[in-house]
Amino acid sequence: MVGRSEKLIAETKRSTLSIVKNLGNPKSSKAFYKKGMVVGSVQSGKTANFNGVINTSIDAGYKVIIVLSGLMEDLRVQTQLRIENDVIGTLGAGGQGIGVGDEHPFPDQNLTSITSNECDFKRGLLQGGFNIHHQKNILICKKNV
Repeated sequence: MVGRSEKLIAETKRSTLSIVKNLGNPKSSKAFYKKGMVVGSVQSGKTANFNGVINTSIDAGYKVIIVLSGLMEDLRVQTQLRIENDVIGTLGAGGQGIGVGDEHPFPDQNLTSITSNECDFKRGLLQGGFNIHHQKNILICKKNV
C-alpha cells in the first residue's frame, strides 16, 4: 500500500483479518456457506479492503475467488485492473510484474485470472475448466439482474 499512512495500513490489516476470521476454513472437510458484501462511500478504502481479504483468503487456502463488480463493464474492467495490480501481480506478457508482482514476484503463486480487462466471464471460458487442485482461480464478473 505505497503512499498510504501507517494508520490506514494498520486499519486495513485489522479489518481484513477480522473479515477473514469469519470465513469458513477452506481445508475443512465439513461443508460451509458464507457470503459477504463490501459497502462504503466513494474513496473510503473498499477496494483496498477487499483486495486484502482476497490476498489473505488465498494465503489461507481458498482456490476460487469470485468478485461481482457491478452491472457496468467499465466498473468491471476498473476492478479487474486493480485486482491485477494488487492481487495477481502479473499480466502474463513475458511474466512482467506489475503492482505487487513488481515489488514481490510470486512465481509459484499459480493464481490464474479467468477474466481479463478485455473479457468478462463467458461460458466458453470454462472449456479449459478450473484446475482447483493445482492452481488458484479468480474471476471478476458483472452482476446480472
